[in-house]
Amino acid sequence: MFSIKANPTFDAAITIIGQGREQQLNVTFKHKPRTEYLALLDKIGKGETSVADALLALLDKWDADADLSAKSLALLQEQQPGADWAILQAYGEALVVARKGN
Repeated sequence: MFSIKANPTFDAAITIIGQGREQQLNVTFKHKPRTEYLALLDKIGKGETSVADALLALLDKWDADADLSAKSLALLQEQQPGADWAILQAYGEALVVARKGN
């Protein structure tokens, strides 16, 4: 039977390329309904929330070499510029369902 309601969490593997290396970050995202995700993006755009705070709302866990926290996300932004946006973009891509070919 087709399940309409999404699972509360889902896993994703994100490839992040930068500074001469390619790394895979395995994460578990918290599912947010489309309207909540779009509202979160709107808050980022209006400067009402930071990308780091948005990621804390969306990430359940990750396999990075630091615990998932505001401090580690700040370090990520400092050391790997753009990686935070790559994670946010990966969430949006993972949230949209795709049809599997025949």
